[in-house]
This record gives sequence, C-alpha cells and structure tokens, in this order.
Amino acid sequence: MGSSSSAKMENHGRIGSLEPLDLDIFYPYGFQGREMFAARAPHAMSEKADGLVGCKLRVNGKIYSIIAVHRQVSGPIAAQEPVGLEVIE
Repeated sequence: MGSSSSAKMENHGRIGSLEPLDLDIFYPYGFQGREMFAARAPHAMSEKADGLVGCKLRVNGKIYSIIAVHRQVSGPIAAQEPVGLEVIE
C-alpha cells in the first residue's frame, strides 16, 4: 500500500488544509487493535505532532483521519523521520 508522493505543500494537501495529505507511506500495520501506517514526517514539528493530528490522509484512494502519531523516541519530530500514524476511516 505504498504511496511514493511527498506531502503537497501547495493550496491542497498541506498541513491544516481541508484537503487530504499525500505522504510517503511505507506500509500499513496494526498495533494493539489500532489501524496504523508507517509514514515519513513531511516536515519538522513538535513531538505532539499537532500539524498532523486531525488532518485527513489519502492512501490508495481511501481517506483516513489521523488521530495520533506514535514513535519509539521522544523529542521533536525531524523532517522525513519515520512515524506511525494511527488512523480511522
């Protein structure tokens, strides 16, 4: 389920937009009953990932809402860092 397009930072698909984001998606997975996607962070942001949580995400034509961002490390998120996106359809 990989999407090789980067986050679009134009009028649509940008953080805070009503249009869905198109992020680099590595693969889908599940963790403790949660639906997740491993993805690349589109830009640097706080460890709370406020710029992603609440945004829409497009993966293979389906639209999801990002409800949380999970990582194995703490601190600010670097641009292009792999993150786990918890989503709902």
